Amino acid sequence: MKFRFIFITIIGLCFSLASVAAPEHIIVMDGGSTSTRAFLFSYEETPLAQDDYPELTLHTKVSYKLPVTDPVFSNDPVAYFDTVFASLNDQYALTSEQRAQTPVYFMATAGVRGLPEEEQDTLINSIQDSLDISAQAQGYYIEQPLTQSVRVISGSEEGLYAWLSTQYWNDLLKQPTLTGNNTEPVMEMGGSSTQIGFLPNKAPTEHGFPYQHNDIEYLPYIYSYANFGNEARLATLYALYQNNKIPDFPACFPVDAPYPLTDPQLIGEGDFQRCQAAVQKATYVANPCENCSKMGVYQPRIVTDRATLTSGYFYTFNILGLSRQRINLAKLEKPATNFCATDWETLKKKHPTETESILLEYCFYAAWHDTVLRGYGFDGGSMVLATETINGVKDGADWATGATWVILTGR
Repeated sequence: MKFRFIFITIIGLCFSLASVAAPEHIIVMDGGSTSTRAFLFSYEETPLAQDDYPELTLHTKVSYKLPVTDPVFSNDPVAYFDTVFASLNDQYALTSEQRAQTPVYFMATAGVRGLPEEEQDTLINSIQDSLDISAQAQGYYIEQPLTQSVRVISGSEEGLYAWLSTQYWNDLLKQPTLTGNNTEPVMEMGGSSTQIGFLPNKAPTEHGFPYQHNDIEYLPYIYSYANFGNEARLATLYALYQNNKIPDFPACFPVDAPYPLTDPQLIGEGDFQRCQAAVQKATYVANPCENCSKMGVYQPRIVTDRATLTSGYFYTFNILGLSRQRINLAKLEKPATNFCATDWETLKKKHPTETESILLEYCFYAAWHDTVLRGYGFDGGSMVLATETINGVKDGADWATGATWVILTGR
């Protein structure tokens, strides 16, 4: 009878933990500068049973190809989110009971945080209202207050979440202690901004973002370079070219490629080395401060020669045949040189499924990505992995996993 009482007590405790645990599914939406991406996760119902280590499963990711800054959103914001939820349901259907317990979070990034404050506030208010209406109509819910569940995140948050995503799927967060050597630096390349995140062996004096692990507070170095994302930087350098500041800019596009496509005043010359030199000249600071990146921002030394590259890096390395494999950074030069030197008509035939406006820009992106990585302190011998998949988990490299982890653990 004594053992039966203990057994009943344990069962009751487990039931109690399950009853107060967060919902079994969670949806996190990434309101990016080029699209909105929605991620549907599930996790173990009683994460406290594993020392606050929720076991996540990423079931699906869907994308709405236009961002919330596009007029298609403002024309009918509720319909915008209805489409996102319909896509999620097509990919991974939840029962009505499951939906009723599934919270939805929306986090806008650089495309929104770069707007003037008044425009930003107006847009976020519209997102909060329309997403709340759409979520309820679909049977989901948004935790109150809306200002916490639907908001603009800082570049530092985005960088932390990206860093945590890679650490999580590589099982590195299961370690009792974290160091610069037993974690992986992560570089994320967006459309409007780019982020770097890594754990130095000594706490940084600037740009440290507090993160608690096993009751120890760490300060990963996280920095977000605004306007250093693919599209923002390309627009900036093109403007400098038009003002006669970067004469070698045509070298950044494939041979005979017109840029922009609607205005053939710039014809690509396809010279990766010239492009690389021009981009570096326009990006690096002549005399950067001590303990700074070549872009002139304080940055402690990265203690490992390895890094995971996500988002825009992946697509560039992929077109060059270098994705999903750990390579020396120096290996980028040959395929990038060949890509840039290929004439435009041949390139279009070689990549018939690529959108022409994006295909046009990969020569520049290759030079831009190499410039940023070397600016951080990497060299040709550094081992980099450009991927969207971490440890077999497709889309695990997206920062949504890190955001989910922080939501569930409260760290």
